[in-house]
Amino acid sequence: DAPSEAECKRAQEYWRATGAAMKAGGLTVCYIGNLGQRNIAEMKTVIEAATILCRLQCPVRFVICGGGVLLTKYRQLAKDCPNVFLTGHVGYPEIFTLMSFSNLGIIPYPNSPDFQLSIPNKVGEYLSAGLPILSSIQGTLGELLVSSDCGYTYEGTNPHQLASLLREMSRTRERIARMS
Repeated sequence: DAPSEAECKRAQEYWRATGAAMKAGGLTVCYIGNLGQRNIAEMKTVIEAATILCRLQCPVRFVICGGGVLLTKYRQLAKDCPNVFLTGHVGYPEIFTLMSFSNLGIIPYPNSPDFQLSIPNKVGEYLSAGLPILSSIQGTLGELLVSSDCGYTYEGTNPHQLASLLREMSRTRERIARMS
């Protein structure tokens, strides 16, 4: 169920106050989940890609929601990167509203055998909001993204590849609309 109208209004105000709500013409990539040890290399890749895009003045923002043992470390890593917003834990109205203004959902998980054989819950969450998916997982999820034309895979430890993919997507928005 969707949050109430009042909850959505408060959540929209929250996003405006953080500066994370994207202005027209840019892309917003969201991640909603735990910031723990399991995906440390892959989340670092996301922040490094954001840094590359910032230097190139490419209008792509990353809104990373969630708590975990590495939140402080990621905030430090992204401190000079104004296109990365690490919010910590947020509630359902903020998540619902974030997904409504995001263009892509990202799943920066290890490309390990357990993930290669499964489809994480994040997939259903993002697809239910009409968000195409960027994933560092090959295997079953990678095949689904290609066969259903609802997302892309990238190498989870290659920030240049991720930045290049997002830079191209920011220029050709029609493909994102089609995948949605």
